[in-house]
Formats: sequence, C-alpha cells, structure tokens
Amino acid sequence: MVNLICALISTGLLVTGPAHASYAFYVGKDLTADGVVMIFPAADHASNATITVGVTQDAVKPGRLIQIPQVAHTSRYVSMEYSDFEGFPAPLTNGGVNERGVAVRDVWADSRDELYDMTPDPQTGLQYSDLARIVLERAATAREGVEIIGRLIDEYGEATYGGNSHLIADKDEGWVVWEFAGGQKLWAAERLGPDQVRVLYPGYIEDFPVNFTGSRDYMGSAHLVDFAAERGWWDPKSGAPFNIFKAYGKQGDNYTARDGGFKYMSQA
Repeated sequence: MVNLICALISTGLLVTGPAHASYAFYVGKDLTADGVVMIFPAADHASNATITVGVTQDAVKPGRLIQIPQVAHTSRYVSMEYSDFEGFPAPLTNGGVNERGVAVRDVWADSRDELYDMTPDPQTGLQYSDLARIVLERAATAREGVEIIGRLIDEYGEATYGGNSHLIADKDEGWVVWEFAGGQKLWAAERLGPDQVRVLYPGYIEDFPVNFTGSRDYMGSAHLVDFAAERGWWDPKSGAPFNIFKAYGKQGDNYTARDGGFKYMSQA
C-alpha cells in the first residue's frame, strides 16, 4: 500500500477524489485493445526515442511543444486520464500509481502574480501532466520521483498555467513538489514522514532551510533562495524564516498556506 490517497483499481474501476466534482469511470475489458483496463503497460524504447511535452499556442499562457529524450524502459502504471485545459494536449495525466508502488497526484498551487507575469511568450518546458506521467513511467521511489521532476525542470523548464504541485508517495514517505510559474526553472520539495498529515488544496510548502543542499528532507532549484532575496520577496537580514509560501505563493489578504482565500481547503 502507498501513502497517497488515490483509489485506482486495475480490474476496471477508477475513482478519484473531489475537484469541482467527483468522477468514476468503468470500462469493461472487452472494449480495450489488449484486454486490460486503465493500465499503461511497461515498455522498452529505442535509444533515440523521444516524447513530446509542453503546451501549444492555444494555452492561456501560449507555448511551444518540444521533444525530450525517452528512457530505455518505462514502468507499468494505472492512472487517471482526462482532457480539460485548452492548449494542454490530451490526454492529461492527473495521477496514478506504478508497478513499483510509487503514486503521484497533481494539485493546483498558484504562484505569485509577479512570477505569472514573467512567463515567456511562447513558453517551453514540461507541464504538470508531463511531470506526473514521467514520474509514473520512471520512478522506483517517491524520492526518485522528486529528483526526476527537479532534473527535468532544471534542464527544460516548466510550462505553466499559473503554478502547480505534485504529491508523490511510496510505502515509506511522501513528498510535496511545488513548481512555480515564470519560466525561471524554480521548484521546491519537502519530505513528509510517517508521522505527518498533509492536506493539499492547493499544494503548499512553508518554512524551508536556506542551506538545503544535501538535506534528507528538502530539495529545490539551486537559485531558489537567491531569486527570492534578489526580488525582495524574502529579506535574509530580517531574521524571518525563509517561507516558500510567503516568497513564491499567491499573495493577498485572505491567502495563507493552510486556510482562507479562494478555493483553499482548511487543514481541519
């Protein structure tokens, strides 16, 4: 069993938790080409294989699709697939669990307006669905899933609609990964241990160590702290902790990491 609450049953029934509503799908195995339901099989790929990622010019923040290398082998997984955002090529991967017991779920998480406005036109990089799908295809542990997301953003950037996060979990631990808008290759991740509960809607991270390199519990882009300090979103001389939500999250009178504000879920 994995820690992430994501009911995915490979015999034909898939149930997801509430977003704007609840959804349930049933597809009988006689209606699928290979006799299995809601399952993406493991696969081997040629050394020169690529995958297409990103968003198109029709997105709210227009983009350009790019191709990145595929790995030699991808894992078997079951996932929730849907189509929602214009300019985000379908099918979109909302979350799932792979044969290695790694589960992932994408969760909306706004970035501050200044970051949203920095987003290049056209933007390039991996969007939230690409990242969820690639974690399912490639990760053997939750920690490796975070490392995969980080490496991909560091190299190719993220194509955004305003900011997003992912909850990744295996049998031992969970991780929250927050990917920020703006085309600046900014991301942060926090480990969740066996004695923690985290409710994410939206995704959030709060206090974060300034010197997180090599930490067992935190990861992030190399310029995560410096970028916030350079723009005055966090003052290193103030003595206040470096808080990811306050530095990079949506700012406003009714916005806090844990409650209040538009569409926020109370931790209670």
